[in-house]
Amino acid sequence: MRRILSMLKLNTLRNQMLLGFLAVMLIILTFVGGITFHSVSTLLKNNAEKHIQQTAIQANGRLESVLEQINSLTTLVSTNDYIQQLLLRDIEGHPATFTERQALPSIINLVQIYTDGIKSVELYNKDGVRLYPLDGSTLRDKVPEDWIEMATRKEGSLVWFGIDPLDSTSLVAIRQISLIDRHFTTGGYLLIRSDRDKFALKDSLSGEGDGETVLLLAPDGQFITSNDDSISQKTAAKLVEESDDQNVSIGKRSFIVVKQRSSVTGWTLLILTPVNVITKGISVLRTTIVVSALMGTLLFTLLSFFLSILITRPVFRLIKAMRSTRLGILKPIENVSSTMEIQELNYSYNKMVDNINALIQLVYEKELCRSHMELKALQAQINPHFLFNTLDVLYWSLLDRD
Repeated sequence: MRRILSMLKLNTLRNQMLLGFLAVMLIILTFVGGITFHSVSTLLKNNAEKHIQQTAIQANGRLESVLEQINSLTTLVSTNDYIQQLLLRDIEGHPATFTERQALPSIINLVQIYTDGIKSVELYNKDGVRLYPLDGSTLRDKVPEDWIEMATRKEGSLVWFGIDPLDSTSLVAIRQISLIDRHFTTGGYLLIRSDRDKFALKDSLSGEGDGETVLLLAPDGQFITSNDDSISQKTAAKLVEESDDQNVSIGKRSFIVVKQRSSVTGWTLLILTPVNVITKGISVLRTTIVVSALMGTLLFTLLSFFLSILITRPVFRLIKAMRSTRLGILKPIENVSSTMEIQELNYSYNKMVDNINALIQLVYEKELCRSHMELKALQAQINPHFLFNTLDVLYWSLLDRD
């Protein structure tokens, strides 16, 4: 117990060296680990964000390729000579006959034949009266007036509006038919209904099953498609309207948001990737750094302990030898270390012991010599008095005889 307490003292050379080594090592590990973690985590996050952005661009490209196919086919229909002449005669006051309207399916159905997911393609004249299919409904019965006005302003471009007001499973697009022989004036309209599921993005866009949320919204904020029912349309519309902040929180979940706006439809594609998916690699990195730091600390502690013992053990032997001088024992000690500094200290101590012993011997001899000299001096002083006393005794003895 006493030995353990002595080892815990901070004023010993060994413990001070051990604590110094550990402090330096911890500072270095903390600094290097912090820089490594920050650099690698930033790199992983940036790469993940770039990957998500690239995924969004690819998904938007796939979506626009489908829309472009529909656009190309409806352009062929709207510029077809038969339809152009039919609408031109209608404007000139010669409505299409029943027989002429019966010839329309072979032209208009080209869109449905060459494109999957098209529910219907309808043809209307300038006044909105339906020419195909053969019934008496009007365009204004199908879509709002402002949609028709917007399609007219686009002057022949295919305009996608979003969910069909009469069928929530369909998406609506309108193309104005411009009459080439009448200076591109409005001759009629094509109404295209597409299956909403055609634009559904149910699977992971990255192909890695990362559980990302994909939202496709119309310009008015309506959901075109979504693979996460927990996110409301109001929340999604707010994400579109907000600034370009990449980190958002929805409920208890945090996401990195990437937006991609379609130049063809004006729809906005939102890809929400959970932060924990991106930081999965960062967590592994953090664990690796912590485990490495703990192992490094343990190994460095053991090495520092043995190094401190290696350095301080010869010093302790010298201290033990020096303590024996309290008992008057002055004798040289053997070489206790191969270290040059300790050897020098050992040599100096032995030299000091030799000098002290020589001085002691010299003092002893001087004291002995002085004692001899004093004794001789006393003897020299005693001898005359003894002779005088003897002669005096003899003198008085002779007087007594007389």
